[in-house]
Amino acid sequence: MSADVKRVRSWKVRRAIALLKQADHLADRGRAEDALAPNEEAVAIYRGLAAADPGAFRRGLAISLERLSLRLAELGRREEALALMEEAVTIYREPRPGRRSRYPYLASGLGNLSLRLADLGREQEALAAIEEAVMIYREVAADPAFRGDLAVSLDYLSRRLAGTGRWEQALAAAEEAVTIHRGLPAGGEETRTNLADALGTLALRLVDLGREHHALTPAEEAVSIYQELAAADPGPVRSYLSTPLNTMSMILLRLGREQEALAAIEEAAGIDRELAAASPGAGRPALALSLTRLSECLADLGQAQDALTAIDEAVAIYRELASASPGAFRLGIAWSLARKMTCLISLGRPAEALAASDEAAGIYRELMAADPGSLGPGLAPLLYRQSDLLAELDRPQQALAAMEEAVDIYRELAAATPAPFSADLADSLDNCADLLSTLERHSDAAAARAQATQLRGHL
Repeated sequence: MSADVKRVRSWKVRRAIALLKQADHLADRGRAEDALAPNEEAVAIYRGLAAADPGAFRRGLAISLERLSLRLAELGRREEALALMEEAVTIYREPRPGRRSRYPYLASGLGNLSLRLADLGREQEALAAIEEAVMIYREVAADPAFRGDLAVSLDYLSRRLAGTGRWEQALAAAEEAVTIHRGLPAGGEETRTNLADALGTLALRLVDLGREHHALTPAEEAVSIYQELAAADPGPVRSYLSTPLNTMSMILLRLGREQEALAAIEEAAGIDRELAAASPGAGRPALALSLTRLSECLADLGQAQDALTAIDEAVAIYRELASASPGAFRLGIAWSLARKMTCLISLGRPAEALAASDEAAGIYRELMAADPGSLGPGLAPLLYRQSDLLAELDRPQQALAAMEEAVDIYRELAAATPAPFSADLADSLDNCADLLSTLERHSDAAAARAQATQLRGHL
């Protein structure tokens, strides 16, 4: 290789590294759109270098692809982000003789691949990716330098296990993540935010298992950490505060502390609205989530019309997002429509409520057909409320069909995880019994009621 070629190649490498640093700096300042161009230029440089000398530059190409995938995900361009992350992981898997090729690049790449798959609702594939990442991190976690990476990957693993209905395992992973984070040496902002994120995940896993009283403490600690960091750096850190506020609001609402829940979710929605105005691709999904939670709080405080206004905005956002990326946001439509159904019932608009519930149930069934077992906890309570609505509309046969479907789902959930679902199963069986009696199927009604009584005897 001539000296001139070496000089040009060296300049290109320095240029690519500088561009990646520039992109990271812009993204850290909340300028995701501006960060895209330098990252794309870095990828183009590495593609050219890798084409000429794969052994020297394929790894650099993968790193730049991984960074670009993150930038695209931040802008809501999820399918493009996934394609780049899959390419990066493929490169990371390529053997590199004489080097430890499995860590850190492959493990990190698998973690990010899991996030991109989850963004598109591909929960089983996302779980497989993060499980492999955790396995790799465990191999090197005896070295204290890698314990933090293991903890972060366990946090992601907890989320994916919950996404596939494996509640107890999800809680165990979240608890291990928090324990590891607490045992790490005191560090800077990233160390603190990783702990806060893990605490938020732990709170959600406790809620999944019906342990809201235990969930409030980690949720409050997560909020406190982000508030402390945001006081020192109100820019990008504050944008992340909405997530733990959202979680804390949900828990407070379930504990009957409605006014505190409302204050928390109003703050979260305000932050998300600012973020959505500055960066719609990143901010609008978070805003839709906060508006759905806000609607729930307002409804519990008797402000049914305000609750409907909030949920209508959330539904509109989710529909717009799903038109561009259906795999990622169809569930959001279903969830917000279920909330809208409840608002419309409160306002005495049963026909509109039934239309919303029918659409939501249809989406849940469609998604469950593609990923069986993962969405039962969302569909079952929707069917329960839909059955009550149909009964009020004097349509007992349809009401019974909805409630029987809810019973089947709750039975499956309670068999796997009794604690949070056995009581719901008993309530659903009692409702079935009432509907069967209305239809003069008295022996079937007695059998359903006996099952409910037996279940309650074990609670």
